[in-house]
Amino acid sequence: PAHHAYTDGSAYKCTDVTGEVETVGPAGCGAYVLFQDGREMFRSVPLGAATNGMAEVHGLITAAECFLGNEPDDAEPIFFFTDNRAAIRVATGAKSPWWCEEEAKKLRTLVQNIADSRKATFFWVPGRAW
Repeated sequence: PAHHAYTDGSAYKCTDVTGEVETVGPAGCGAYVLFQDGREMFRSVPLGAATNGMAEVHGLITAAECFLGNEPDDAEPIFFFTDNRAAIRVATGAKSPWWCEEEAKKLRTLVQNIADSRKATFFWVPGRAW
């Protein structure tokens, strides 16, 4: 048994014409948290101008905040699922991105708060079928 959190973020026109450099555009993120007892929480957040990477990190922040705001009285682990490996590296401290330093600090603090009472594990779910 475990709690599950599914996240995603997206930004419109997030790369330049070369396809190599992220640029800002209208962005948003979403999170779905399924508690082990069957409760569900859905959140979507408009972010304004942001990169796709920022939106992905905000998706994890949103899920962590939802979970901590409704944290159950158990020690069951929480599994976070995202299609962005860079966001996982930000959450686990394996990457210190210049493009979202404040968000990275916030996410790592939230993850540490969760880890104080239970195990938090991040899973990469491959996106895009092409």
